[in-house]
Amino acid sequence: MEEEQALAEALADTWGHGAPEAGEHPSLFLDLSSRLASRPTLDMPPVPTGPADEQLVIRGLDATPGDAEAVSGAIDRLVRKGT
Repeated sequence: MEEEQALAEALADTWGHGAPEAGEHPSLFLDLSSRLASRPTLDMPPVPTGPADEQLVIRGLDATPGDAEAVSGAIDRLVRKGT
């Protein structure tokens, strides 16, 4: 956590106008174990263990983060592909 805090403080100037002061930024990472403990999750190995295993196809989103038009276009392309 100290390393994360030091990194956030070092990057504080890059957050732009209206950003919190150094040391007041939100955490860069979450403790997923505690966040997911009370929620349903799906365990899925990266490779099937047998021919009957279901597969989960994961695709990247070809869009620039923060660019609403690029994200909208990427979602539209995925929908048209049927994925």
